[in-house]
Amino acid sequence: MGKSYTPKYIVETTYSTPHIDVGGRGTWAVKEYGAPTKENLEAWRVAMNASFKPGGANAVTEGIVPHISKARILTNRHIGRHRGWTPTAVRVVVAETTMPMFEVV
Repeated sequence: MGKSYTPKYIVETTYSTPHIDVGGRGTWAVKEYGAPTKENLEAWRVAMNASFKPGGANAVTEGIVPHISKARILTNRHIGRHRGWTPTAVRVVVAETTMPMFEVV
């Protein structure tokens, strides 16, 4: 089996796509995306939205194309176990961004 670890930062997203009111959660890779700042988060949000378009890495071939409207980076620290219970997560918002009022998709 492999080694498991807790990522230092996570990114939560909210999609503003008609009929799809979902969000997602993933890890924020500092080596790949840079420090967890508002500017880097906005650049990531714009790049992810571009990747959903036809020809992009995450292109959607049929149906409604997702669009990230909000994103935020949180710390992902776990404090110790208490009598066998699962670890409790302590999350603090580090950076947050929201799409502009009008954004060409």
